[in-house]
Amino acid sequence: MTDEAKATFVERFIAFFQRNNPDAKEEKINQYRDYFSKVPALFTCRAKKEDENPVVRNDDFAAVSALIQNLQLLAWDQGIGMVWKSGRILYDKGFQQDMGLKENERFAAILHIGYPEEVPEEKSRQKASSLLTEIK
Repeated sequence: MTDEAKATFVERFIAFFQRNNPDAKEEKINQYRDYFSKVPALFTCRAKKEDENPVVRNDDFAAVSALIQNLQLLAWDQGIGMVWKSGRILYDKGFQQDMGLKENERFAAILHIGYPEEVPEEKSRQKASSLLTEIK
């Protein structure tokens, strides 16, 4: 990602933020600028939404989500950090237009990618068996 491309993304993000937070303090805007200046790469993931059948459209989106997860796993295996961000920004018409989203596309994620300065400690997790239901 070039510095120019990142600067363009940041300005589009700030425009989204200000549209949705008109009373935002300059300090908060500068916090976002500072944060994004430290993220080496940003990647917007898009999914086609062409199919008339909602089941097929949902399956297509699930496939893109699986691709993103696999990309994260591959990156993490190489020591590359990757955070999957979503939320209101992905549905904002102004941001979609600014980013050149086509009529037959939707955003799936914005990935923040880079080598972490420090690796956080692993959190304790629930056992998968406690989250699954066995069908008998």
